[in-house]
Amino acid sequence: MAAASLNLVAGIDSSTQSCKVAVLDAQSGVLVREGRASHPDGTEVHPDHWWRALAEAIDDAGGLTDVDALSVAGQQHGMVLLDRDGNVVRPALLWNDTRSAAAATALIDEVGAEDFARRTGLVPVASFTVTKVRWVRDNERENVARVAAVALPHDWLSWRLRGYGPAAASPLGPDLEALTTDRSDASGTGYWSPASGSYDLDLFRLAFGRDAREASPQEAAGAARASAAPALDGAVILPRVLAAGETAGRVHPRCFAGSNTGADTDTGGDAGAGKQAEILLGAGAGDNAAAALGLGARPGDVVVSVGTSGTVFAVASEAGHDPSGTVAGFADAGGDYLPIAVTLNAARVLSSMAALLDVGFDELSRLALEAAPGQAVWFWCPILRANEPQPAARQGQPARPQHRVGHPEQHFPGRHRRDAVRIVRRPGGVAGAGLSGPAAAADRRSRAEPGSTEDRVTGV
Repeated sequence: MAAASLNLVAGIDSSTQSCKVAVLDAQSGVLVREGRASHPDGTEVHPDHWWRALAEAIDDAGGLTDVDALSVAGQQHGMVLLDRDGNVVRPALLWNDTRSAAAATALIDEVGAEDFARRTGLVPVASFTVTKVRWVRDNERENVARVAAVALPHDWLSWRLRGYGPAAASPLGPDLEALTTDRSDASGTGYWSPASGSYDLDLFRLAFGRDAREASPQEAAGAARASAAPALDGAVILPRVLAAGETAGRVHPRCFAGSNTGADTDTGGDAGAGKQAEILLGAGAGDNAAAALGLGARPGDVVVSVGTSGTVFAVASEAGHDPSGTVAGFADAGGDYLPIAVTLNAARVLSSMAALLDVGFDELSRLALEAAPGQAVWFWCPILRANEPQPAARQGQPARPQHRVGHPEQHFPGRHRRDAVRIVRRPGGVAGAGLSGPAAAADRRSRAEPGSTEDRVTGV
């Protein structure tokens, strides 16, 4: 079948590390072409980087002029603050930014874990958006008054694709009432209830110190409002939550006009404008909900995902809540629910350990499989990035120290470097004998002192 005769759809995955665009045949699901662009490292990123990466990834995928529909899946929980002119107030705090751990503790103290879980399906940890807006309230008072809307990464990208944004960088301007999200992404904020399907505006006010309201539906406001200034009622606008299967609108044919992306996205220009104006934009979803939808997961199915974070989630037909905070009761992208357990580090653990041992993933697997169940093994257990706070942390105990990830000779001073080379210890030696230089010398010293206190340290 010729590519021109296909009905094509595109999926956008704007994750922590990169933006990926996949164009597929809507009938068969066969991948037709794809593109990719990197995001900057860090836990605090200006959304303009995501926009530029999206333009580059679309260009890398051959453009969108023959695509009928697309939808955006995004990293969850990231806090995007916008002023009344559609400008980003401050760089977005991502899900893996843990500076708001104390804010999470404070919110639990003020509301109670049981009540918070009952109202939102989750108990606050530093990952969730509600703790990040509290952190801004407590630490950046000058920004609080400027905030006119709070959105999530996929909300902001969908808004921009529809042609909205700062006046100088978008064809339709800063219409904050046009912001939309979906129930799966909204359920990760900590101020939306999967059970009731509505925002808990009292919790948002408690967290941020200002009133909020949901954006007005586009169809009720009239087309004339598309270029109007945002409402001046003083309330912070939260994106309108779309139902499963509802569309966000259409991709604007010149959504990248004025954005200075430096990429040929095939979305501007007059040549493709007629076709481009017909691209339907789906509601989108949070990344894990999108994964469940793509896998065709049904109630009772359980999925394990190893990415920047590690997740275990299931699809359920009823909303749930866990006052311990171990399982968060999110909504899914198809009208059901998505109970999920998350750890902050997953693939990074494997890649970091492989790099420290100077082996590839296949060799790392072989070394791991050499150890019989129950065999005495020594582990080096770094804090790559602070994990989801456990109950002790929520009670105000000091956070554990963090260390940069990389080769021990570059990033691990003193005894931490010596710990780093003792990744896996078992009778007869250390797995990964390819260590050299100071790392190898440290390893030889550690083997010469098998009974030392330092050799028994399994964490830092």
